[in-house]
Amino acid sequence: MKKAVLLLIALSAAFSCGGRRTSGQVGSEPADSVAVAGVASPVADAALTECARIMAGMEIPSDSPRAKVMAGAAWKSHHAALDELWKQCSKALDEVDALRKSDLADIDSRARTVFYTFGGPDFSYVAAFFPSADTLYLFGLEPAGKAICEKDFTAENFGIYRRALSTHLRKSYFITKSMKDDLGKDAVDGTVPMISVLMARMGYSISAIKADGPKAEISYFKEGDEKGKTLFYISTNLKDKHLEPDFVALMDGLDPATTVSFVKSCSYCLHEDQYSRVRDGILAHSFAVVQDDSGIPYRFFSPDKWNVTLYGSYVHPLSAFGPDVYQKDLVKKYSEPGINPLTFSIGYNKNSSLIVARAEK
Repeated sequence: MKKAVLLLIALSAAFSCGGRRTSGQVGSEPADSVAVAGVASPVADAALTECARIMAGMEIPSDSPRAKVMAGAAWKSHHAALDELWKQCSKALDEVDALRKSDLADIDSRARTVFYTFGGPDFSYVAAFFPSADTLYLFGLEPAGKAICEKDFTAENFGIYRRALSTHLRKSYFITKSMKDDLGKDAVDGTVPMISVLMARMGYSISAIKADGPKAEISYFKEGDEKGKTLFYISTNLKDKHLEPDFVALMDGLDPATTVSFVKSCSYCLHEDQYSRVRDGILAHSFAVVQDDSGIPYRFFSPDKWNVTLYGSYVHPLSAFGPDVYQKDLVKKYSEPGINPLTFSIGYNKNSSLIVARAEK
């Protein structure tokens, strides 16, 4: 745990040293007043929060200096389209929340840190599963980018955001190839804009955004929270041969008593030997792992250490991922009586599997 705390300090220093405080990239409050995880009475940065809400197709106070954009036909069309897309996602997130309350409350209440490898900008599902966590770590290949600002409010950019979000809102995941195209545009130059929009749609306000190269730190909260929360996004390659020393130090410094790992829609990377270091790190430093079948193969959850609960159904993975990711032992396990129902889709298949592994005490 001490290593993780030291690395948090180092990451914060990296975000705040040597960078310019440009409009829309960081909060307007002085640096020493930024709300971070564990600091009481978080305060929203109006510009960051309202810009995220506008790009999310959500209304802002009519007396805001940014309110004029809502009168335009382009934003009204954007608002209607995103409202419709969000209905599909919101229904699934409500069902995630119901499962969390009924079956996963012990994990959520214990989790202080969520370690979400291959998460990219997927804030919505990790927040729905673990709303009590103070700190989220999301990792992906995509750049961090910068915060949304007023100059981004154009009809063209509204359309780019809808395209970038549509697969996630309809199917629960982002497509890596599509993200490479969508997040390379000036208006959506990384994951931070996507995360900000999803935060807005999930009812969160943003206190500050610090972005520096491949890393970003977002301080956020929901009305009524006594403490702020922190999301760290780090762009990095998680193959064994590419692992950065800072990532390894962070992973190895996680407190297994308070860390839950989350994996979904990760192209079955953790089935490959070239990701063994991350796979082993998750198993060693998590008190629970919540994932779909694209995460850690079932055979790695040894029954002498892990208590595994299965939900939904296991069907053959999409043919695009090849035959090697099909898990015959998981098929056998799903054929046993007592499998729990799953009311929402998660991962690549409509008929989804959810695997919840709790480490034995």
